[in-house]
Amino acid sequence: QHVSRAMLAAIAVVGVVTQAPTAIFLETKLHAGTSSLLDIFTIGIPEELAKAIPIVVVAWIWRQYWHTQTPRDYLFLGAVSGLVFGAAEVVHYFTDVLGSISGHATGLDLQTLTIQYIWRFLTDPIDHACWAGITGYFIGLAITSRHRMYWIGLIGIGIASVLHGLNDWNPINSHLAWVLITLISVLLFLGYARAGAWLPEQAMAAPDGMAVPAGQARAAAPPAPPRPPATRD
Repeated sequence: QHVSRAMLAAIAVVGVVTQAPTAIFLETKLHAGTSSLLDIFTIGIPEELAKAIPIVVVAWIWRQYWHTQTPRDYLFLGAVSGLVFGAAEVVHYFTDVLGSISGHATGLDLQTLTIQYIWRFLTDPIDHACWAGITGYFIGLAITSRHRMYWIGLIGIGIASVLHGLNDWNPINSHLAWVLITLISVLLFLGYARAGAWLPEQAMAAPDGMAVPAGQARAAAPPAPPRPPATRD
């Protein structure tokens, strides 16, 4: 198992401490809104950067294991970071909306709020886990590649930010296209999860259909031939 419990715990702790303050600070400075596609830059990028912080911190702390890990390990760490962020966002959304209608809510308002809360509770953590998982996959590609091309991680943040911004954009949010964005996010996550089982060098070098995940490759390697006994002159 390449991802230990300690790494998962560190992701959760760092996420709780850093994600919300970072996202709120950046979104406030950028005057975040959902009325235009600029929310890719004012919401998508800030929140995806905030979710990337725990992945980078944990990867640096456990950097001695880089040579044994695959991009999928970091995709999994990213998914946990996204779940932490999504759960916190749902709680914030619920308490914020509930406080705004306190003392003025009717039975219909509470019913609508309950339905929205249940829907967001089910979908927000999944969406955030998929987007942060995509970011984690590219961070994993960056640090497991032979030449340590760290800029590759920015590709993952870019993909996740575009999906995030489209998801929050008013013409898409709460409409049928919203389901489509979620479906695309899930399919990308699953595709990267499958591709991320191999180290970059293995995936490039092996013929199609012949690549074997790192752990399986070590297990399948034939045993070394016995060394001949030493002879005396």
